[in-house]
Amino acid sequence: MRVEINATGFLNAYRKAPNIINREIKRGVKHSLVNIQRDAAKTHRFITRSGNLERATMYDLDDSGLSGRVYLDTGVAIYGPRIHKGWGTWSPDRFVYAAARRQAVRTAQIIGKAVGEGIRKAGF
Repeated sequence: MRVEINATGFLNAYRKAPNIINREIKRGVKHSLVNIQRDAAKTHRFITRSGNLERATMYDLDDSGLSGRVYLDTGVAIYGPRIHKGWGTWSPDRFVYAAARRQAVRTAQIIGKAVGEGIRKAGF
């Protein structure tokens, strides 16, 4: 009786895995940021007048693509941080933070799916 073990396929998948998984996680991070941005722009307490504050809700990725942020662009709506943090008699409307909390489970699902997809595409 003779048993042969050929790990070539496994080694090829192992070599490809980091790049593929990294790419899929980057997609997942971007998708999650877009979800939070959209949620924050549509769910808030303030009364929409010009729509500038909704348009000021932006996202960007860092250079690695593995993390990012949702923020209020003061170039579009200079008053955005005052609405968010509160000012004078205005109570805070932390709609970006609230959107991130509402999307937390969905974000975990998206990232988990991205890792699984990366592993599958790598050949494992």
